[in-house]
Amino acid sequence: MTGIVFWHLDHSAPVEAMREKLRDILRECPAWDGRAYNLSVTDTTPNTMQVRALVTAKDADDIWTVRVTVREQMIGWLADEHPYALPRVNTADAVLPPYRDGRHPSHDGDRPSRDGDRPSPDGVPVQQRRYHGHGSSRPDR
Repeated sequence: MTGIVFWHLDHSAPVEAMREKLRDILRECPAWDGRAYNLSVTDTTPNTMQVRALVTAKDADDIWTVRVTVREQMIGWLADEHPYALPRVNTADAVLPPYRDGRHPSHDGDRPSRDGDRPSPDGVPVQQRRYHGHGSSRPDR
């Protein structure tokens, strides 16, 4: 039988080292039948990549054991040795890119500057700052 284990990981995950670790995990797992294994990146998103391990075993009970063993040990190893590889939620402020001429559209010279155009303490105009989940600007605190 063939079984599959999926992980959603950061793009920086050490894929080649994961292949080596998968081999080591399987060699220590009595339920693995020794026929085949493989580890591949099967998909990507803007924030993660999907990594798939393919493993084999002689029957349904053993394939279950191999799959959960591989999943648990690989996650533990990543957490201990490569924590940067685990997915994270990006909560950093996103700053809008500058316009081609380097000016914010509110600085057209034909009208006075608005209060929201004033720089925040870090120098980024308040109107250029975007906040996660809101899609709109919020004033400085």
